[in-house]
Amino acid sequence: MDKPDSVTATDRKKTLEVVKAIHDDSSAESGLSSNDSKSDDFIEPDAKELRRLIWKLDLRIIPYVCILYLCSYLDRVNIGHAKIAGIMDEIDIDDSQYNWSLSIFFIGYVIFEIPANLMLKWIGPRKWITIIMVVWGVILAAMSECKNGETLMAARFFLGVAEAGLYPGILYYLSIWYTRKQTAIRVAFFYASNTLAGAFGGLLAYGIMHMDGLRYVFVVRWAVVEEREGWRRVQYVLQNNLLNERHCISMINRGISGWQWIFIIEAIPTLFFAFFTYYWLPDYPETAKFLNEREREIIIRQNRRDAGPATETHFSWSQVYSTFLDWKTFAYSFMYIIAAIPVYTLSLFMPSIVNGMGYQALTAQAMTCPPYIIAFFMCIINSYSAGRHNERGAHMALQATIALVGYILLIVLRDHPSEHLYAGAVIATAGTFGMMPAFVSWFGNNFGGHTRRNVAIAAIASVGNCGGIISGHVYRADDAPHYVRGHTINLACIAFCIVSPLVMKYALHYINKKRDNMSPEEYQAASRGKELGEKHPDFRYIT
Repeated sequence: MDKPDSVTATDRKKTLEVVKAIHDDSSAESGLSSNDSKSDDFIEPDAKELRRLIWKLDLRIIPYVCILYLCSYLDRVNIGHAKIAGIMDEIDIDDSQYNWSLSIFFIGYVIFEIPANLMLKWIGPRKWITIIMVVWGVILAAMSECKNGETLMAARFFLGVAEAGLYPGILYYLSIWYTRKQTAIRVAFFYASNTLAGAFGGLLAYGIMHMDGLRYVFVVRWAVVEEREGWRRVQYVLQNNLLNERHCISMINRGISGWQWIFIIEAIPTLFFAFFTYYWLPDYPETAKFLNEREREIIIRQNRRDAGPATETHFSWSQVYSTFLDWKTFAYSFMYIIAAIPVYTLSLFMPSIVNGMGYQALTAQAMTCPPYIIAFFMCIINSYSAGRHNERGAHMALQATIALVGYILLIVLRDHPSEHLYAGAVIATAGTFGMMPAFVSWFGNNFGGHTRRNVAIAAIASVGNCGGIISGHVYRADDAPHYVRGHTINLACIAFCIVSPLVMKYALHYINKKRDNMSPEEYQAASRGKELGEKHPDFRYIT
């Protein structure tokens, strides 16, 4: 009985190979013909040459996109530091308006993420990212002149509109330069830069809050220049203390508070890198001028090979519609909404949470840094492991479990010394941010074809960032100083983030297993049609 079974299995394998060969012609349209990697005039790179090329890409792309996302994240969450720096006391705003100013950013962000990603594909990453960074840099600087809650909310809404194009755009951008396995660690560095933004933002806010004493010299110079006295006259006035009453009035009226300096100073690097982006960031492998012809060919071929049958590069509305109707889009979007809530609440309210532990305003700004630094290393370590093992679901669940421990400590130790609460905040932050890079690289890996991947990343990020709208109302003033209600909400979200990736992992593994065991007839039927993308039976999902 054993022999006939083995013969049948062998015959089935041979038959399946024949069926696949029949479909080589249709696969060739996507760059997947059997001769793709062995053309007459192309020599496959050895491991050393490939490593050298990938390192060249990394040096050009990864540090730079990390800096861009650091600027983006710093600019969206600095309002939390502005609150500690006194914005609530100096403009006409109540607690409800402040919470809505946090949430309304994500309304603009969510609405424009998909159109922004389509614009990126239409005009190219280099030009598009330059445009949106100039816009949000100007808006951020203008926020220093907000006088009430209404103007602050309006500014935050348009800031969200402008920033909507960067995050999903870079995720898509990395997916067209690197293979799915290579993407994990690089997305980790990109995403982890927001933890550096948290750490750097705290230190920067700590320093900027000392700048109230510097505003007067600046303003006196402004007053004299406004009267067209010239810089020599400025020096003379300052050195001889010849300030008349008009100068003194101008000096007082034009004083710039610490919270205003936060918006102004943090807008400067955004505007600088906006203009630098146009000259530094390459668009696509096919047109990259910093690569020679062979290097471009290697990158293009390796990415085609990695994509399997899902290598469509042309735009198609049918691919857009099919992506919106795909069950994976709904599943990943819902997972993202829940995961985004604790991420954004920590980003927006960390200064207030630490302040509620008993640390004074200035100290609280500085004390927000260590949790983010630890979270940065957690992101990198977890993502390196995820990339090395080509796995995502279990790595996300593990980090969520660590975060769960942190939130439990924040709730049960609320009456303990501040050092104990602070330890809970560090653990919660490390796990919450640590789970995200594996997740955001996961859904980008499991959609095939440029259009489907582009739309899927934008759609999932767009819907997922609805969690940011909710996050603005999780930690409320009436829950201070221990914020038990807010910590409990985040605890429930983190519990979901333990279970949902494991369920998703099982579902994708089931589909892969089913494709492995297809009969020749089933394979042939599943291979029919155009623009199948990741639905082609040769495609294997990363679980």
